[in-house]
Amino acid sequence: MPERRLLHAACGKKRSLRIAGAVLVASLAAGALASSSSGAVAARPEQQLADRYSPILALKVNDDLPCSTSGEQYSPTSVEIVLGNPEVQLVQAPTGQKSEVVKTAATGSDVASLGESYYLNQRGDPYRPGCTYARDSQRLTRGRQPVTYTHVARESGREGIALQYWFYYWFNRFNDVHESDWEMIQLAFDASTPEEALAHGPTRVAYAQHGGGETADWDDGKLEKEAGTHPVVYVASGSHASQYESALYLGRGRQGAGLGCDDTRGESYLVRPTPILVPTLPPLSSRHAWLNYRGHWGQKARGLSSGITGPSQKRQWEEPLTWMDDLRSSTPKMPISQGAGATVTDFFCDAVTSLAGAASYLGNRFWLLGLIIVGLVATTAVPVGRTRWRPAEAVPLRKERAAGQLLRVAGILYWRYALTLLSLALVIVLLAVGLGLLLQLIFDLTSVEIVLTPGEPGLDGFSSFIFVAPAYALTLALVGAPIVAVLRRIDAGERATPWAALREVVPLLPRLLWVELLGGLAMAGLFLSVIGIPYAIKKGVDWTFAGQEIVFERCKAREALSRSSQRVRGRWWGIAGVDLALFFLGAVLAPLVAAFLIMFSDFPLWTINALGVAFFGLALPFMVITLTLLYLEPREQAEPSASTWRQRLRRRAEVEPAR
Repeated sequence: MPERRLLHAACGKKRSLRIAGAVLVASLAAGALASSSSGAVAARPEQQLADRYSPILALKVNDDLPCSTSGEQYSPTSVEIVLGNPEVQLVQAPTGQKSEVVKTAATGSDVASLGESYYLNQRGDPYRPGCTYARDSQRLTRGRQPVTYTHVARESGREGIALQYWFYYWFNRFNDVHESDWEMIQLAFDASTPEEALAHGPTRVAYAQHGGGETADWDDGKLEKEAGTHPVVYVASGSHASQYESALYLGRGRQGAGLGCDDTRGESYLVRPTPILVPTLPPLSSRHAWLNYRGHWGQKARGLSSGITGPSQKRQWEEPLTWMDDLRSSTPKMPISQGAGATVTDFFCDAVTSLAGAASYLGNRFWLLGLIIVGLVATTAVPVGRTRWRPAEAVPLRKERAAGQLLRVAGILYWRYALTLLSLALVIVLLAVGLGLLLQLIFDLTSVEIVLTPGEPGLDGFSSFIFVAPAYALTLALVGAPIVAVLRRIDAGERATPWAALREVVPLLPRLLWVELLGGLAMAGLFLSVIGIPYAIKKGVDWTFAGQEIVFERCKAREALSRSSQRVRGRWWGIAGVDLALFFLGAVLAPLVAAFLIMFSDFPLWTINALGVAFFGLALPFMVITLTLLYLEPREQAEPSASTWRQRLRRRAEVEPAR
């Protein structure tokens, strides 16, 4: 019996252990259920929606951060780098009154109830950003996870849900430079609840760009997606505008497209910002209270350099679907072919950037920029009004003429020999296009990129102008050598046919190329030394007639440069004025006309580029005739035409014994 009791006792113990184990397992299961239940609450449908469709940003690689503008300098980050930052001031600037610093290191609660007269002022001057903002951004974002503020938006009176992703950048460096930048994309769902949106998926997307944006269907080929649900956003370098593809986009200044060019080309790196769900109307005591701030994120300034307002002040915050209906379905892109060198669309991009950069450098004092332009126009108009235009006798070619007479005679000769000259111009343009395509192919295959003047926008355009303009006449002589040959044959009383002119020039091509190379390298060296820029300009004008010397006198390259300098001596300013006028006619006038066509017409961009090439082809004979007539003006030689320093030394040695 005792054994049995013990057995029963043992059995009782086992049963108790089984019961206790069952209870423990049940408890663990209940705990697991509870924990999974609480996880489901945390990942509510709105957050699931935000996570499933969170975008991936493709930002242009910048190999020389932080100061280089060759790629993207800023990445999307948290507003925490601004709010609570002791280097950022909260400033009140009532209209017509003096600005006053209210607080430093203002928090989200501090700004939540403030209106439009306030702004958050960062270190630096947006008019002259330099590298200050780029360095600060690198320092403040180091070690921080990129984020995107996600807003599930509804519109009163409209069916559907919009899922918005907002990106904050420390600085905007584009044609409009300003502290802080807010960008966004939006997905639209034909659903009434987040659960339905999760079940059915989005139908359309919208990428915000400057004052407007571009839409696409969810299954549109231009919309790139990763894993089928994460849209890829190509971020335009500097402006942070959201684009669908890697390309150079042209903004015509209409339909909110902005004025200028958004560049998403080149090597990019991917950023996957963490979505942070934010409410439409956060309480003033919440961590997202800053969304109620109605002031400016960045220095409030004149013109285009003023800091922008935050997401809740944008139209799409409360009217997401109506805003989306008003957007474009496409954005024009730069034509791929650049076969004729710099196209008129290139000029448009650079011109807008340069003018915007100049305006920012002048503190957005547009009136001062206008005065400068008026001064330049007046400087051109005065000589035109004072020159003689009559009589205009085309024969003989070798005759001294005033500037007005020179231009009129060039027009007469152009008309008289139009068929020959235009045939040659067509051949020259076709060769130039072919050479440009070949160079473009070489650059694409070798990844070679030539940048002559990297640095500040606006200043770059001016420095490029200083470099290119003096060399323009030298280049014109090389390109227009067959037309010079036609005029040589006319002057000599020989038959002037296109074929005869081409046959005459072909043997001279090595000399023409060599003189272009020598002159170009010399001016480039002087230009890069900075201190030699004035002398580079002088030599550019001195060498205006180098091509004519080779065609008319069969000179070698160095001799042609020397003889041209002698021919220019004593009338440098007059020839410089003609060179500048021809530069404006051939290199500036057509792109200016094309820029107006880009802004105010809907012509396809490739046709505008073709018009630019055609204009240059038509203007080329006139420009070459003008320079050649100027070359043929009879002049007394002040000294023998010996062109080398060895010959001058030899003459000096011959003179000294006689003394």
